[in-house]
Amino acid sequence: MDAMTAGRRLVAPSGTSLQPPLGWVVVDDVTGTGARASAASLADASGRHVAAQVDVRRLRPGGPGAVIGWGASSAPGPGSVSELLEQAARSRVVAAFADDPRAVLLDARTVVLPTDGGREVTAVRLDVVEHDMTTPVVRTSILVPGAGAGAGAGAGAGAGVVAGGAGWVDEVSVTVPVAHHRALVQALEETLASVRVADGAVPSPGSVLDGQQHGWLATLDQDRWYVPPEAWLGAEELDIFVRGSHRLAPAHRPGPVRAGLLAPSGTATTTGELVRRAVHRPDVRVHVRAAHAQDGSADGMASMVVDRVGTWAVIRSTPPPGALAPGQPVAAHRYVEVVDLAAAPARVVAWTSTGPGRAFRAPEGAVLSLGASRPEGWGRPVGRAVALEPWLSPRDVWHGVLTALV
Repeated sequence: MDAMTAGRRLVAPSGTSLQPPLGWVVVDDVTGTGARASAASLADASGRHVAAQVDVRRLRPGGPGAVIGWGASSAPGPGSVSELLEQAARSRVVAAFADDPRAVLLDARTVVLPTDGGREVTAVRLDVVEHDMTTPVVRTSILVPGAGAGAGAGAGAGAGVVAGGAGWVDEVSVTVPVAHHRALVQALEETLASVRVADGAVPSPGSVLDGQQHGWLATLDQDRWYVPPEAWLGAEELDIFVRGSHRLAPAHRPGPVRAGLLAPSGTATTTGELVRRAVHRPDVRVHVRAAHAQDGSADGMASMVVDRVGTWAVIRSTPPPGALAPGQPVAAHRYVEVVDLAAAPARVVAWTSTGPGRAFRAPEGAVLSLGASRPEGWGRPVGRAVALEPWLSPRDVWHGVLTALV
């Protein structure tokens, strides 16, 4: 059933509810209730339309996005809720990386939600950039713990204690194409701020966990951070390719041919032409570099250049700073990749390796900075280079790169 929102709240069977943006189309089906922005849909490369949408649904053991057997602890107590949330969060992140190996977890943190009875419940918020088929999207999930009928919800002082497999998690999710994120982010954040939880379904106060029980948030994407591109070539080979003649001499062809930039005949491929155009005439250039903290020198340090060319981004980079040991010089090869412009900010975040737990992973003695320039002002950067401080979350870095590119 479809209907336009006009002050209507979306309410899940458990009682978790939210207020979708005005004018969105409400959609109810067997998986839950939701709303989508029909006026803000985006056609991907196949012509399939991807619209921003909001959903509220129950995560069940073994269901979509869940690892087999996740659920409550075998015994009630403070750890039960923590385990329930951790297993649900890990399930969601595992599912994201299974669907898209280059997904990036922008942030993972706790949020406090109000109940309709004036209480509060601790939930977990996950922000993931991933691909919906070929369309880069941002998916924000709020995982809300609750107690099932087996916990005796509403039956007295002990109501809501997660016990013996009776726990469940509601997922409130907002998915928006990156191309529409800046236009819709305020409305979507207001929607997330409107989430309310049914008081009778909330775990008892004795089960609600404090922040110290959430150390696992910093490890949700462990060993799943930066995936290097397959294409690479030597720094000198890349320089000769982008500055060389229309047809390169045979001696200079092996590297560019291996990287897919050059045909065996010596002429540039479509990707190669885009790379050359990006290096010489980009619409916007974003440069992220690691400099020595003592003298500010960038010699021998890691760097990434993102050149926008229309709806594409050409990324040239050294190995990431997190891959360098203190004092170790950067490798002599360069990675080259061409991605959808909307996917570029996530690649920068992954390369800087700041981490969803706000744990800065840059090598000791290095300072990361981000600067942007446009063709009408080469040599005169737009604004100035901004240091990527240790307290910035990946979400902050992602927003900064997205703003600079568009």
